[in-house]
Amino acid sequence: MTDLIAQFAPERADLRERHRRRVPGRDPHNPWDIYLHGCERTPDAWADAFMAAHYFQLSPRFVMTPNRAEAFALMERAGFPVVAHAWVASAAFQAPAFDEVVVYTSEYGGHVGMDKLRCTREEAEQNWPGALCSAFLASGAGVSYRLLKIGTVTLTIRMTSAGDWRSNVGAGRSEWHPEPLRADLGEATETLLGPLWAVDFVTDSGGKLWTVDFNTTPGVRSMDAALAARALGEDGLYGPLREWFALHPLPVPTDLGA
Repeated sequence: MTDLIAQFAPERADLRERHRRRVPGRDPHNPWDIYLHGCERTPDAWADAFMAAHYFQLSPRFVMTPNRAEAFALMERAGFPVVAHAWVASAAFQAPAFDEVVVYTSEYGGHVGMDKLRCTREEAEQNWPGALCSAFLASGAGVSYRLLKIGTVTLTIRMTSAGDWRSNVGAGRSEWHPEPLRADLGEATETLLGPLWAVDFVTDSGGKLWTVDFNTTPGVRSMDAALAARALGEDGLYGPLREWFALHPLPVPTDLGA
């Protein structure tokens, strides 16, 4: 999966720049709407095209997905508390927070934790000198909380792994968490991140939640299907997505960069 994502890297910058020029005020770092402006301007058409691009079409999905550094920047801009992170070669990597780290072995991310390695600072410097790392929060190992945004629906999920420090690897389960991690996202965050995404949190030794991952095509394993259907309604993902696009219509593109 990691190599598959990276193969679309050459076209990312060009497509994003052309999209930014065509759409007034478009942020180039998270172009979740990059393939939507050519379709009919209705919530139904946008929802259909969005689902196709994110879940069924390989190239659009990977072109839209932010890389690791972009994802951390997006979470910070959205106001989430982001785990300490730094490039191995930077001076910031010598801070005590990076005594034990999570190394991202691919710039573009991997599937269910496959691009993440846990190691010491010294091991990262020796084996991954050009990589991006985040501080490893030992107290949160094997457990994470996911803020899942599906159109107008915001859900909180607790994910656990029985045998791995990554909560989505190995034997484990997902369950609804009754307390919302963040209910009011605000208009700026809604339009920045779009109608479908997830942010994963882990806790530090003091119980504070820190965001560690951003996902533009989220899935939830071992989830009770009846509970999911009750939360989303009879139309599944499409209902909340249509409602979101009705509340947040796309801006009209210009002819620049077409």
